[in-house]
Amino acid sequence: MSDIALIKQMQRDFQRQLRGRFASIITIKYDTKKLGELNSQWTTGITHSYNNVPCLTQVIGDVYFNDSGMANANTGKSNWFLSFEDYDFNYEIKRNIRIYNSITGREFSIDKAVPMVPLGNGKFLCWMLIQK
Repeated sequence: MSDIALIKQMQRDFQRQLRGRFASIITIKYDTKKLGELNSQWTTGITHSYNNVPCLTQVIGDVYFNDSGMANANTGKSNWFLSFEDYDFNYEIKRNIRIYNSITGREFSIDKAVPMVPLGNGKFLCWMLIQK
């Protein structure tokens, strides 16, 4: 199989998984620099969002239960994987990235957005968003 055919197959497989039964639908919120902001170390800005984002979730931390009358599960740290082509997470432009899960009603702060699986020519298969 040629390199081009292999890359196309990887992209098809990933897109199929994003439509599969193990995929989640999330909302991603992020801030951009305010107009006229000259400080390169800005921390708050104008909030925007990507809605109905299909992704795959990988729980990498321990899951534990609250010690109470209701068995509330607290998840550990997670990673989210989403399409590289559809989203841009340039740190100089977008900061304070957060994921909102509408099913649980929880919001997760993102530490890093890392492009994963290089395909050549500056393109990647997906973004990995790493929870703080």
